[in-house]
Amino acid sequence: MAKRKSDTAEAAAISTIKKQRESVPTFTSAAEIKALEATILKSSKNYNSLARLLDTLKKSVKSDTADVSEEIQVELITALFRIFGKLLKKGELRSSKSFTAAQTEVVLWLAKRYDAFKHTLYDVIRTSEEDTLQVLALQIALRLFKLENQYYVPNETFFPRDILAGVVEAVYWARDNADPVVDEFMDNYVAVYDDLRYHFLNVLGDMLTESDALRTNDAAARAADRLFAHLITIGDNFPEADDQLTEFFLIKPKAPKNVQVSSPLMVSSHKVKFQKALLAAFRLPIEAEQYRAILTVLHKAIVPNMAQPQFLMDFLSDAYEAGGPIALLALNSLFYLIQNHNLDYPKFFQKLYTLLDASILHVKYRSRFFRLLDLFLTSTHISVAVVASFIKRISRLALFAPPSAIVAIVPFVYNQLKRHPTCMVLIHRPEVDGDEDPETRGFKDPFDNEQTDPALTNAIASSLWELETLQSHYHPNVATLARIMSEQFRKPQYVLEDFLDMSYSSLMAAEQGRRLKRAPALEFERFETVFEEPARTVEEDEIAHAAFMNGWMY
Repeated sequence: MAKRKSDTAEAAAISTIKKQRESVPTFTSAAEIKALEATILKSSKNYNSLARLLDTLKKSVKSDTADVSEEIQVELITALFRIFGKLLKKGELRSSKSFTAAQTEVVLWLAKRYDAFKHTLYDVIRTSEEDTLQVLALQIALRLFKLENQYYVPNETFFPRDILAGVVEAVYWARDNADPVVDEFMDNYVAVYDDLRYHFLNVLGDMLTESDALRTNDAAARAADRLFAHLITIGDNFPEADDQLTEFFLIKPKAPKNVQVSSPLMVSSHKVKFQKALLAAFRLPIEAEQYRAILTVLHKAIVPNMAQPQFLMDFLSDAYEAGGPIALLALNSLFYLIQNHNLDYPKFFQKLYTLLDASILHVKYRSRFFRLLDLFLTSTHISVAVVASFIKRISRLALFAPPSAIVAIVPFVYNQLKRHPTCMVLIHRPEVDGDEDPETRGFKDPFDNEQTDPALTNAIASSLWELETLQSHYHPNVATLARIMSEQFRKPQYVLEDFLDMSYSSLMAAEQGRRLKRAPALEFERFETVFEEPARTVEEDEIAHAAFMNGWMY
């Protein structure tokens, strides 16, 4: 019976407090907030006034109406930060065995208000429509993060993981068009401080591994876009040696005695955390455009900075098997793993050969593909049949390629023939197949263009008649370049980079800037004017008859 009365009294007290809070008047000026702040800091007897400041801020964040101005919100946030900051420094937000029951109750009450303030800051970061408020809330949250590290546990360093996790979730799962706060977090914190980057990667990996909700909610795709952009930024500026780790946001930790212990002071530990965050981020929904962007820089910004890049083998193999531009983009990273981590990819050259189709000469990654293909074919362990197939296939594609691609194909084939002299037979085959019948006499190309295995195309028995055909190309630059195949191979090799980035505009610019030794021959009559003009003299009469529309006057 006594318990029922106690429960009833407690419920009545809570109801009274709620009514009082709902009736709390809104602050009208910054001076009023500062006066209340000074009162709270003056004596612990005034701690109850914290509830008014906090409730006003929470109500302004969750309300859709603009009852509280942005100026008042800014003042509320900064005032509460100053109050809780001083309480942290005095150790009044954490109970101690030496506290009395009354002191412990006060500490617990203050700790709840402090947690509510932190979560309100996360809500501001995540939902506020005002960029300045979002950035301010982020800065205040991270300053609390730093204060807790220094003062939460007396005479010890403390890592406030909950604040960093709350900030990371709020920033990357924030509303659409929240670029200022997202960029603020990366550009002025994570990208600057080595320890913050280390802890960010660690917390991010844990969050995405443990929480299914973060990977499946409505903002997951938006978070993936932001996270991968920042992971690429981190990879581009990744430290290479331990002595480069010099910037610390929190108290600098002591060097570990055991090298097996993870520490912000070791690049190897940073690589482990980077890999952890990256693999966890791959669980997020990734759009096709973001997928291509990741593959484009994977070999430069991501793979070299992972502790064990072998974990990407399945991801890259699937991308390579997808074919088309996706496979082309995966080539760099796949080759990195083959070269540096002994990845055994069966039928690699067979798959590479299937990428050589008409579309490869029209995509914007064409030059990148030629660089890699030239690199792959430098090996002297490739059979001559396979090399001949690549040379023949790309020569066949040149018949349907734009001029900007052909000017790269010709020197590419030249270099391959110089590198693999056994394939010279492709441009020196004087014999012809056929019988004595004039209708069937001549060369029959034995090359099987439909065969997907480069070892079975019979290209070595063929010839590069396609390149001779290009010597009659309509574009003079292409025709001139193709004629090198009919001359003696005195040049050691061509610098392929000089030809890879050619385009229609660069070819046109080269033609327009070329000096003409003599005016080109014209196959049509030149006219002085469009319309005939009335003749007044003999000279003018000659000009009048040189009009394009003779007999017409304007």
